[in-house]
Amino acid sequence: MLRRQLQDHEGSTSAFEFKPPKRPTLCEWVRTSWNKLSVPTIKNGFRRAHILAPLPAREQQQEEPRLPDVGSVTEQELRLIEVTVGDILSDDELNFSDSESDNDAVAIF
Repeated sequence: MLRRQLQDHEGSTSAFEFKPPKRPTLCEWVRTSWNKLSVPTIKNGFRRAHILAPLPAREQQQEEPRLPDVGSVTEQELRLIEVTVGDILSDDELNFSDSESDNDAVAIF
């Protein structure tokens, strides 16, 4: 997206205006990235961020890399995140001014 904008702007004498990605595009990027991670990697990341409790020493040694059961793991992990992190703020709860929108361009000089 950014590369395409830069290529389209190449040779222009006006200031480059970066247009941020739309929310669905950004969400797709995040979802695609998360799908490329293994379940143990995700769990360890949450543990290192102190969002999940550490595993007992006995379980740490027994944990072996394996293909996840995506259906049950996703549901279980989502419940853990929901309980630990809580609700995600809606757009209404964020500190955006009324003049800002997803369509606004950001000037880069």
